[in-house]
Amino acid sequence: MGIIAPAVTAMPSLGGQPGAPGVPVTAWKIEKLTVAPVKQGVRSLTASVLRLSPLQRIDISAQVVLSKVDDAFIWEDRLVLLGEAGRASGVEIFDLARKAKVDWFYCYQPSRISDNWIAYKEFYHGAAQGPVVPIEVLLVYDLARTPSENRMEKEPGQKFPLPTAEGSDSAVEVGVPVYPESNVRLRSYQIVFETVSSGRFIDAGTFALLPSKQLIFRCTEQWPSMGIIGSREYLVVVDLSRGLDNPRYHTIGFPRMGKHITNIVRIEADTPRTVRLVFPKGEYNVDSMVVALPEF
Repeated sequence: MGIIAPAVTAMPSLGGQPGAPGVPVTAWKIEKLTVAPVKQGVRSLTASVLRLSPLQRIDISAQVVLSKVDDAFIWEDRLVLLGEAGRASGVEIFDLARKAKVDWFYCYQPSRISDNWIAYKEFYHGAAQGPVVPIEVLLVYDLARTPSENRMEKEPGQKFPLPTAEGSDSAVEVGVPVYPESNVRLRSYQIVFETVSSGRFIDAGTFALLPSKQLIFRCTEQWPSMGIIGSREYLVVVDLSRGLDNPRYHTIGFPRMGKHITNIVRIEADTPRTVRLVFPKGEYNVDSMVVALPEF
């Protein structure tokens, strides 16, 4: 899937250092990440990671689905890569001790929201017959769980990682559904496509996990064949303080800043009971808006 991209190299970064996300005991430095094309949908990864104490360099070579690495970090002994995979996004996870891949999957807009949680939208094929809109599903991958534990449905005896560019459901139906409520209640990866009622799009660019373990983001509802015309927007608060398997929900309305969907740069914690929506400077008559959080 997607087109073959030229070789790209990610900038070095630090991971797992004291006081930062990851393990406070071991410090790592990602020295090099290079992705080069092999064939349609498959690339070759070359990675070099330096363990600072005790000093040790670990080199990894593997086939991946990523055409571009947007984010790279280390959690415990796992190297995690988030990036583009053709028309989708992808996540690749490696065991540094074994110098081997342990898991990978397709998704949309993955984002690290805590030390060991990655939030993303479930993958679906955007092209469909006729005027339809999806009700997108929000999933969370927990690095503290095994690849098998991060899949609610799997074939008996299935082994991980899957072959690179595998097209099975196990390459897309990955993680714990935390929104919408129907997917959580039914423990289902099923994505509903609406032909008459409005669909729902999750704005992953606004993900913010608060210290209270409440995940907040913006949603928009759109009608088939109408695009953003007549669309509705609101904030969703998913309370994950009881764990990924027991979320609670609230929606919050907020004033629209103009005729179109509000341009939100980010959502950030303001006080224990409020968040701040940050807008591009000069686009509206205010640069931010404070929104009160609901009681759970």
